[in-house]
Amino acid sequence: MRSEDRTDLYRYLAAYYAALEAAAHRFHTLPPAPSWVVWGAGLHTELIYQQFDFFQAPDTRFLLVDSDPGKHGTTWRGVPVHAPTCLAELDWTRHRLLISSYGHQEAIFEDAVNRGVPAPRIHRLYATIRRY
Repeated sequence: MRSEDRTDLYRYLAAYYAALEAAAHRFHTLPPAPSWVVWGAGLHTELIYQQFDFFQAPDTRFLLVDSDPGKHGTTWRGVPVHAPTCLAELDWTRHRLLISSYGHQEAIFEDAVNRGVPAPRIHRLYATIRRY
């Protein structure tokens, strides 16, 4: 491996672990809610499941939404996956939305607000998004 490649790898890994650390802190500061809607039914959500105890919260219900029509009507680890259109039907005094995406976090936030989710009920995991 070239020295420059090794340096790039270490820089990437440092950013990755810093993002994990920030996400861990964010999970510890999320407010409790009887129900969480997680926007994203893909690899990022699986990483959350593997790395954090978010989905093990007692007495908490979960619902997944995803923009991919191929995922609608399926389940992820037993949790049903719905189209984002269902967001307009929810009582947002009881639900909170967690954005489970890194690169599309801001687009999902805007889409959720446009679908009637109150901005204070939407939670991001990342303060900044780095592009490589």
